[in-house]
Amino acid sequence: MLLSATSLILFGLSSYLNPILGLKQPSLLDNFWAMEAVVLGISIIVGFAYPSIRGIRIGDNLVATIPIRQQVGMNQVDMVSGISVIALESGRIGKKIRVQLDASRKGEGIITAYAGILSPATVRLTETER
Repeated sequence: MLLSATSLILFGLSSYLNPILGLKQPSLLDNFWAMEAVVLGISIIVGFAYPSIRGIRIGDNLVATIPIRQQVGMNQVDMVSGISVIALESGRIGKKIRVQLDASRKGEGIITAYAGILSPATVRLTETER
């Protein structure tokens, strides 16, 4: 995706790069599509970079993963459960932050991933209050 965004931006800047490289001048219609390509390329890059730049802020909705080990017969089964929590501190990946589990309980977790296009940021719970 990053390569596509870069190629769109280079296509958009081709009217400035062509004279330097000694290539033909684009037509007026090419300039319109070139600007559309630059805008699309920049929006793709910003869409991927924004969550990393922003990080996690106070009040963000997160998904907390809780590892569960359950005994089934003679075997142990490892599962992961997820619950919705609210961040009480700001932070970045790898930092431990406090989270609000429900109306009365709080806990701490380590940020494991930032929000994606369709998914919220995730934390791995390390401690919870009873």
